[in-house]
Amino acid sequence: MIIRQIAEISHCMTQDTMDDFIRHEANKGASNNMIRRFKGTLKVIYNYLPEDKCITRERLLEWRKEMEEKGYASITIQNYVKYINRYLDFVGCSLEEVTTNNSMKIMFIPTANVLQIEL
Repeated sequence: MIIRQIAEISHCMTQDTMDDFIRHEANKGASNNMIRRFKGTLKVIYNYLPEDKCITRERLLEWRKEMEEKGYASITIQNYVKYINRYLDFVGCSLEEVTTNNSMKIMFIPTANVLQIEL
């Protein structure tokens, strides 16, 4: 049985929350390469966001669409989304909470304003 709840995201990024996330991942044993990827992804989304630096579902969808239009490779976009989801989980915000006995991945569907859950 899958229980699904889509939550509204609203999180304002700060240097402190980004630094805390990077420290958390390093303490969990993330490699230097992964730490570099996390930092790069956070920098990209932070620079994309307007002055208030607030992440919303709509802004994430717009960001993804813009990357697609600019010709970013799908694997690059998927990795960005994966790392942003991880950051949002860390700060207590999730795009979607799913309860299941199976493992899951959260991804945006490139051509729609909905989320796809891969079980």
